[in-house]
Amino acid sequence: MFSDPVEIKKARRYEEMYEKISQADKMFEELGYKKEKYDKGIMFYMPIQNFDDKTQAIKFYNDKTIIKHSDNFQAEDITMQELKAINMKCKELGWSDE
Repeated sequence: MFSDPVEIKKARRYEEMYEKISQADKMFEELGYKKEKYDKGIMFYMPIQNFDDKTQAIKFYNDKTIIKHSDNFQAEDITMQELKAINMKCKELGWSDE
């Protein structure tokens, strides 16, 4: 897939970070989120209170885009606890170093 050694190293680093349980993952878990890896990155999702059939998610895309939305893709507010976990995840992924 990649021929450039730098890109190969980055891809391996992201793969390792996606698989490993990190401090940020634990922070999200304490807030009630579950982690799922998918083709575009990773997401943390949880049911919306009082709506058993609806979820909200915080997604970390491979292109370093982060969004939080509900099932209808409406933007959602971010709590301070979520912001702390998001910042920690960015540090763990090496996004804040670039």
